[in-house]
Amino acid sequence: METMPDHVHVFVFARQVTEPSWLASQLMGYTSHELLRLFPRLRRRWGASVLWSKSYFCESIGHISQDTVQCYIELQKQR
Repeated sequence: METMPDHVHVFVFARQVTEPSWLASQLMGYTSHELLRLFPRLRRRWGASVLWSKSYFCESIGHISQDTVQCYIELQKQR
């Protein structure tokens, strides 16, 4: 995982039957819930309990190696 100013890169292994939309929803819901629990001032700052937008990008990496993906995510820090 790598956090950027306006988005987050997350490299996840999931079974082929797992729907990407369900996985994205679960990740965003859980992290939103935990961040608002740990940092209540976030709720006051935006006046809502939503931290993430509904958009996301998902890609299968069957055609490239795990090392390539991890290298890409690491390189994003330098941009």
